[in-house]
Amino acid sequence: MSDARVRIKYLDGLRGVAIMLVIFSHYWGSQWMTNLPVPEAVASLRPVRQGWVGVQLFFLISGFVILMTVERCTGARQFMYKRWLRLFPAMAIATALTVAFNYTVQPIVEFHSTPWRDAIPGLIFVSPSLLSVILQIDIDSLHRSWWTLYVEVGFYVVFGIAYFCFGWKRATILLLILAFAILAATPVLIEIGASGSTLRWLEPFEWLGFRFYLWFASGILFARAKSQSSNTLFGLAILTGLMAALLVRPFPIPLTWDDRYPMIAALFLFAAAQRLQALQTVLEWRPLLFVGVISYPLYLIHETIGFGLLVLLKQFVPRFPNELLPFPVLALVIVVAYAITIHAEPALRLF
Repeated sequence: MSDARVRIKYLDGLRGVAIMLVIFSHYWGSQWMTNLPVPEAVASLRPVRQGWVGVQLFFLISGFVILMTVERCTGARQFMYKRWLRLFPAMAIATALTVAFNYTVQPIVEFHSTPWRDAIPGLIFVSPSLLSVILQIDIDSLHRSWWTLYVEVGFYVVFGIAYFCFGWKRATILLLILAFAILAATPVLIEIGASGSTLRWLEPFEWLGFRFYLWFASGILFARAKSQSSNTLFGLAILTGLMAALLVRPFPIPLTWDDRYPMIAALFLFAAAQRLQALQTVLEWRPLLFVGVISYPLYLIHETIGFGLLVLLKQFVPRFPNELLPFPVLALVIVVAYAITIHAEPALRLF
């Protein structure tokens, strides 16, 4: 998420691509299939089946933008405050909307609801797994997709502090060290059949999302390559992204090549957008820019609220084809996300 004063349009276009891929995956893909199955011909489409790759694209964008943000700050405290001011207002609004939705619409449709304490992780941007251990109670996210925000905020803290202590190069190297440490340790312990208690020491690193730091490091290198017009840094950015695409995996689940090449495609889309004016022009298509600008609140509300609305809509119009149900719901959450971006979020920042 970038500062409006230095907004780079094609990055907003990439955000638009990323959020739509995530929504395709959620609304027409496997998560939705468990509630109201869509035809296999729709669920098997690549933007649906592999739309999760939008998350990796978001991580690349975040790494790129965060370097520019931190360079405009005088210290780690100012940087973290700017990040909090950017993230919290929309999160507070999305949390209030989701809690209200849980206590009104979801009981009507008998869709899953969540206790009020599940609002805590989002409001403080800390993994519910970590909070569950600290507080010794079961806590989850209001939206499962918010896990990416916990990873991002952890990255902000690590990189922000390291940047002001050591500079951008050593801070980026630290990201690589943390990523490779967890990537190296996890499969070795799993391969030798380590017990759950032995693997427990790895869990904090998983909660902090260190394995995704390669994606952030790649974005940082792309940003520095752009500012310095450096082909060497550009190549290092691609190499780092390739390592992320080929090495990073959900703990402890292995990925197939069919899972890897969409991540490589996302990397090269991002890389090409840095150098090709024609692609930047495509990404600056106004509908993409619009979705990109509202992508953060849209990401926050699209999942749990969207799924509940899909079930509700199906109850009202049972004959409506399942594969078409997401369209009116998507239109509604886009309108709400726009209202949050243009009206509610700026108003909350004034307090």
